[in-house]
Amino acid sequence: MTIKIKLSQNQQKMLLAAVLCVGSLGYLYTAFFWLPISKKEADLQKQLGDLNSKIATATRQSMMMPHLKVQLDELNKQTNEVSKQIPNSKGVGNILVTLSALAQQYNISVISFSPGKQISKPYFFELQYPLTIEGQFHDIGKFFAALALKKRIFNIQDVSFGPANAETGLMHVNFILLAYQYKT
Repeated sequence: MTIKIKLSQNQQKMLLAAVLCVGSLGYLYTAFFWLPISKKEADLQKQLGDLNSKIATATRQSMMMPHLKVQLDELNKQTNEVSKQIPNSKGVGNILVTLSALAQQYNISVISFSPGKQISKPYFFELQYPLTIEGQFHDIGKFFAALALKKRIFNIQDVSFGPANAETGLMHVNFILLAYQYKT
């Protein structure tokens, strides 16, 4: 059963005007209110998600901070120890002080000391110092051993012993002292 409604032409115009008016209002509401607010809300949700992500990252990093400080302290200690072994500067004065103190301790006389070549290696410079010392054979051995045990890395090369004096037992020894300087 179908109901047939007959509308007059005036009523049809009014119905069409009402449908157009409701459609226009719906379009205006959607275009000017609902879509911009939805877009703004989506942008705010995205910003909120980004901020929450940054907060989570910062929280994780702050939790690691004490561990990183401990690692940094350990690395600084290691750097200080290495810089004692291979300093950043030539430190000729420090080398002379070390040599003089050891020479005095082991009854050695430093006859000559002069700066030699500086050889560039990939991570450091090798500094050569030709030396001539005088002393008893065993004292010279103790001197070399004490020099090898110092914190700063020293090496000895091209050692040549002269004949011992028959009366005093003193002998001259020529060698090249190698010290190292870290490249900065």
